[in-house]
Amino acid sequence: TDFDGDSVSLSGTLSVIVENDIPTTSGNAVVIADEDDLTAGNHDTVTGDDTPANLTGVLQFSVGADEPATVGFASLNGTAVLDTSNVAVKVGNVALTYVWDASANTLYASTNPANAGTAAATAAFSVQVTNTATGAYQFALLRAVDHPAHGAEDNIDINLTYTVSDNDNDLRTGTLAVSIDDDTPTIVASGIAPTLNVDETNFGFNASASFATA
Repeated sequence: TDFDGDSVSLSGTLSVIVENDIPTTSGNAVVIADEDDLTAGNHDTVTGDDTPANLTGVLQFSVGADEPATVGFASLNGTAVLDTSNVAVKVGNVALTYVWDASANTLYASTNPANAGTAAATAAFSVQVTNTATGAYQFALLRAVDHPAHGAEDNIDINLTYTVSDNDNDLRTGTLAVSIDDDTPTIVASGIAPTLNVDETNFGFNASASFATA
């Protein structure tokens, strides 16, 4: 209809397409944990030692228009803990398994995955999603893991997969990389010079003795 009141009728179909919006994820800073900082750790600085970083942070994602988001590590529940070379991660030569405790929004890597209680009690490390809508997390190293290299502070590198779901239940996964730095033994001087006494009573003429195994 125009300004003069003239009108024309049209027939046909008007199609409206509403495109769905799905979540996206992006890169996260690497979580670095050092076994030196465990209660029984040496708390020293040697070659290869790493400074802990990003033990708390926010998992990177965008939920889009279909808010709110829900973020967690539930997809890892019951799976083996593997490093980035697909080698089983162990504690005391016992392989670790992931357990997702939905009531606490916490992922455990544990030697006894029977239930949430045993998983928490035997966990080598945990990641708690402190805010499932924003992706805020807290990582905790709880026990030393087995390291294959000897004589150096090597790292065990692990990729943790998290899942973002929107209000339409559209899913997208992301990765949180974790690097666990080894702790090595140290020798601490007491400040007092040791005294070695040699008794020659039982030595024969030109006899010799070795203290290599003393």
